[in-house]
Amino acid sequence: MNKTRSTFLYVIVLIGAYFIGVLVRQKKSPPLNSTLTPLFQIFGKSTKSIDLAITKIMPIDKMDEKQYGDKIAEIYLQSADTSNSDYKYLNKLIRNISQYAKKPFNYRVFIVPYSQPNAFALPGGVICVTDGLLHNLKTEGEIVSVLAHEMGHIENGHCLSDVKFEILSKKMQLGTLGELTGYTTNFFLRHSFSKNQESEADAYGYDLILQTQYDPNQFSGAFKMLEAWEKDSVKMTDNNSHADIIRDYFMSHPPLQLRISEYSEKSKVWWDEHKEEKRYIGETNLKNRKPFYEMIYENEWIINPDNSI
Repeated sequence: MNKTRSTFLYVIVLIGAYFIGVLVRQKKSPPLNSTLTPLFQIFGKSTKSIDLAITKIMPIDKMDEKQYGDKIAEIYLQSADTSNSDYKYLNKLIRNISQYAKKPFNYRVFIVPYSQPNAFALPGGVICVTDGLLHNLKTEGEIVSVLAHEMGHIENGHCLSDVKFEILSKKMQLGTLGELTGYTTNFFLRHSFSKNQESEADAYGYDLILQTQYDPNQFSGAFKMLEAWEKDSVKMTDNNSHADIIRDYFMSHPPLQLRISEYSEKSKVWWDEHKEEKRYIGETNLKNRKPFYEMIYENEWIINPDNSI
């Protein structure tokens, strides 16, 4: 047992040394003093591949998920104020960017009356956004970035994969569709995606933004808002900037500093390669609840912005 633990520790040290070497060669310093999150994301990829191999053989296909999504949306519609300008605005935005989706879902967004900025995805194309998120974001590009990230969870199969076994067991016991969707909704209200799934959703969302006319800096801008909100709402301690094996493993999302750094850098590279292109921000669009494709404000276009982090 001691030999196994020593070997494992030795491997951890080697991997750590590798990451330090990469950072030195690239002349970059990590946003946090130290964190073990990237390491856990690498380990997460191997366990996820096993999970996908199992869940792919389960007798639940995309159309099943579409049914679940339609039923979940039906439940939310019973209490949603569909005449609300925020509801209309968000659903116009999701309809516009869901043209890039590959799954046959009718993407819909519902507003959750909660002051903390947050968003989550449910099977079948249902996305929930809190009041706090909508009221704290500054531009349409930022809210579209959040919606694109949540689409990433759905398009990558994170939502259904996490509940396939439970849903299958209930189907085999002939549970009703209403019971299944009720279970699924409650599950996701309590559930946080893994760090690896969050990273995949980030990558999907950023690539989707590049397909639109929005400024790619808006993607990291949404993370910056969350970071600012956290600093205002939670008393930060020095311990948060050092590696902690328990905190880094069980924290559901990669640290915001890492996400901000990664996607600010990606945006800088993109702008360096597209110096003459112009992209849209949409601060006025968000304020007026008018989607970019319906109302273009000329002062919202930018060309080769300052990408300093």
